[in-house]
Amino acid sequence: MVDASNGFNELSRKAMLWTVRHRWADGARFAFNYYCHSAILLLCRRNQEATVILSQEGVTQGDPLSKVVYGLTLVPLAEIVRCRVPDLIHAWYADDACLAGGIKSIGPAVDLILKHGPARGYFMEPEKLVLVCLASLPESALEGLSRFQFHRSNGTRYLGGFVGAEGTRATWLAEQ
Repeated sequence: MVDASNGFNELSRKAMLWTVRHRWADGARFAFNYYCHSAILLLCRRNQEATVILSQEGVTQGDPLSKVVYGLTLVPLAEIVRCRVPDLIHAWYADDACLAGGIKSIGPAVDLILKHGPARGYFMEPEKLVLVCLASLPESALEGLSRFQFHRSNGTRYLGGFVGAEGTRATWLAEQ
């Protein structure tokens, strides 16, 4: 399991507008008109001068278009991972990603996300990495991932659901 820090706020607007222009031409003019300028936030306090904050990166919270353009901006990143590490199955939803496959493929995929993600505004949070694997898997099998800060687990929550071993799912469901 992979997660990014503040994904929607950190999204690179240049990468987003470029990707929208080349991947979703019908929506490009609207996205450009909406996001080519800084969003203005005014903080007004009684008996004080207003503070102006300009938002020049990310997408606007509450904007119905934000999920679409955010996801579209990450498509090239997902394609890089898919093309260079073809034996992995991966799912992306907003700033969460799930990589499924052999231990030897997980490390190169995470390296690619670390390398190419920041150009799109996708900054992976190492402390949120979760490696779901069988409890019986020996630590020696995970040596190739030691450079990452994976939290080892035999089951974890993912997008409101659960991924992991059957017995741990029942425990997780009981807590819910």
